[in-house]
Parts: sequence; structure tokens; C-alpha cells
Amino acid sequence: MRPQIRKGKRFGKWKYTGNYKREKYQHLKIECVCECGTIRFIVFKDLREGKSNGCRCYQNISKHPLHSNWGSMHDRCYNPKNRDFKNYGDKGVKVCKRWHRENRQGFFNFVGDIGKRPSNMHSIDRIDGNKDYSPSNCRWASASEQSNNRKTVKKHKKGHLFGWWSFTGNQRSEKKGRGSVIFYEVVCRCGFSAWRNKGTLVNGKSTKCKSCAMKMVKSK
Repeated sequence: MRPQIRKGKRFGKWKYTGNYKREKYQHLKIECVCECGTIRFIVFKDLREGKSNGCRCYQNISKHPLHSNWGSMHDRCYNPKNRDFKNYGDKGVKVCKRWHRENRQGFFNFVGDIGKRPSNMHSIDRIDGNKDYSPSNCRWASASEQSNNRKTVKKHKKGHLFGWWSFTGNQRSEKKGRGSVIFYEVVCRCGFSAWRNKGTLVNGKSTKCKSCAMKMVKSK
């Protein structure tokens, strides 16, 4: 028998995922995810009666597998005694308010946004090394992936030309899957401004606005 509740229904810190099971001679169990990211099948009756409202993560936060990653991130940004502070906090790198330790939900927001760590070989990587730790700018990456990311990051100055496009100096990141895509604000020779994927600009796939491209085709 399917539980008569909608997906996403909350029971304290638990949130119903939509999955359920009922084994022979046992109570109906529904799959829930806690605010800390823990996933379990809980007896539906216990949830309705308020006997279970979370995985007790608030009492065991320091034992969570991602707590050390979250703590190290803050240490690099705010502890001058940390050996990596000169490359992070000293350069103005911060942790966003959503993940910050001063936010009571900071750790749980971090866990929910970053997702499960793929392996012990992965650590938190900032996609754009010039920006802070935030959901749109962070991902799990191996040491080699982080090394390649540092090698391929190129800073484009205001006025840099990509064909007929001129870079205004403004850029933004948009989340895509577990990573993010960087967009540049550019202005065409005709004065038309737009946001374009950095990759398409660098690879020469976008060199001018559609209006100018159409005029060139008609003039041939």
C-alpha cells in the first residue's frame, strides 16, 4: 500500500524522497533524507506519531564524514595560523553565508549542496579560483582535476576581444550538475550586449551577435 503523502513531505528534519517499501509482516517504511544528508528507511507510523524527527545529527555533527572538509574550508579562509591561509584568507577568499559556520544551518546546507564525496581521493575545488566558496563555484575534484583546473584558468581583462565581442569585465557562474559554467558579459561592435558562455567565446564558437552575423551573410 502506497503512503498517502506527497514527495517532499517533512517530518521534523526528515524529508520524504518518494520511495517506500513494505516487507512481509512488517510496518510500512518510507525513505527519508535528513537535513544533514543521511538517508534511511523509517517506519511510517513512527514518523506520523513524532517518534522520529531526524537522525540526531545535531548531536553527532563532528562525526559526519564531511565535517572535516567543511571545517578545513573555514580554517583556510579565517585562521592565519593555517599553512594555506596565504593562498585563501590572505587573498580575500571567503565562505558564503549559506555555508558559513555562523549560520546555524551552514553545515547542513553545505552537505545538501555539495553532495556525497565520490571517494577519499576527492576534495573541495573552487571552479573559479578568484571567487569564494559557494554552491555555484564548488565541486568535488581529484588532485589531478584540480591541477588541470589551475592550469586552464586564464584571466581575461576588461576590453579583451573575442572576435567582434568585447569583454566588459563582468562575469558570473551558473550551477550545472555538480559543477558550474562561467558566463562573460560582452558587447558586440554594434553595441548589443549579452552574456555568453566563456567556453564558446574562448573556442571561437561565438564571435559576434546574431544580427551582425545575419548582415554579413546578406552582404555576401
